[in-house]
Amino acid sequence: EKLHTSRRNGAMGCVESDLNSTDGKIPNTVLITSADTAKGRFIAKKILEHKQMSVKGLVDDPFSKEAQILADLGCMVLKGEIKNLNALWLAMKGCVAAVCILDPMDTANMTRSELYDLILNFAKYTKELGIKNFALCNDEEAVRGPGKKDLHAELNKIGFKNVIYVRYPQFCFEDFTTRFHYKESLAGSFSLHLNLGKDGKLPLVCAEDAANLILNAVHNPSRHSSKSSKINLNVTYDTMDAHAQCISEVTGLKLSYVPTSTADMENADLAKVFARYVDSKVEFVAESKSESRNFKEWVKDNQKELKSAMMDQQAQVKIKGKIQLMEQTRQMKSRLIRQLLKAAPNSSPEEIEKAFKSIHQQRFNKAVEIMRTKNVEDSTLVSTMGELQKSSQVLKSEPLPTAEHKK
Repeated sequence: EKLHTSRRNGAMGCVESDLNSTDGKIPNTVLITSADTAKGRFIAKKILEHKQMSVKGLVDDPFSKEAQILADLGCMVLKGEIKNLNALWLAMKGCVAAVCILDPMDTANMTRSELYDLILNFAKYTKELGIKNFALCNDEEAVRGPGKKDLHAELNKIGFKNVIYVRYPQFCFEDFTTRFHYKESLAGSFSLHLNLGKDGKLPLVCAEDAANLILNAVHNPSRHSSKSSKINLNVTYDTMDAHAQCISEVTGLKLSYVPTSTADMENADLAKVFARYVDSKVEFVAESKSESRNFKEWVKDNQKELKSAMMDQQAQVKIKGKIQLMEQTRQMKSRLIRQLLKAAPNSSPEEIEKAFKSIHQQRFNKAVEIMRTKNVEDSTLVSTMGELQKSSQVLKSEPLPTAEHKK
């Protein structure tokens, strides 16, 4: 069976699979861990396109958007992670190969030694359940064992028919559309806040193109399995500032990179992973025989996705802000009404309403006066006054207490 891959997606030529189905009818099955990541999704997609193999994908949440994408591709989606081996025996049933991918967000609180043991124990368990071919796609330095033991060498001792080790950075180009978070400064202007330092470089690879190389390895493990060699991907090294400038140039959206501290990062787990990269200074060697798009080419091909990621995030922030505002104003109204009822328990609803509106208007005027006194910038003042007016509208739209509420 021939597999043809396009030159644009990483020319792999025509290859023949040495993972032949046992009966010629039922496709062999590949298990992919962390299949809901960009890496896992593209590997699953490439394998399924070959038609001769099926895929089982382990995910954190089987009802997530990412899991639905996998299901639409034809992947059997299963909830599970390699930390809980006893729950994976059914997922591994019928599989002839396993592709082990680690989501850095799931292992952010683990040491290198713990990651080393996690992968090794998972590999041993897959061997016990009959899996013959094992592929590890991960950052080599992130999983160094005690005394800098070579994990690849240890995997070869387990007894698999073939062991494939792909030196895969923990992050990829696709994380710019799925994992990284953007903040809107002004209309059409965004900023990316990460704790990588001003000149910090993050090793990145195009997950879609890398999947072609991994696909060849999975379908032809004997050609890529060696006790001494590792498969290296084309890794892009550049500063986040350069990446932001590239996105701005290609998409037309103004994006800037803002270095921040680990403590100030919104996502604590992501901050920990980035901090490790800055400290470790891992070096990657490019695979001269593999072809992959550079970052600028990838941005050109994914302009729509990048723009949608930025716009959608801001829309979610605004929706969340409105919900929080409504909740805060309801709580404020409830407290004020309780105070009024306590001060004047025999007042009529009309009297309570009049007093309530008067006090709220006084608070609004006082807030504006304080902001003007502190010389707040006009743009900030207008924005804040708008939020205060929204608060006022929410409060007025809420019904005042009835006799039951007074009780």
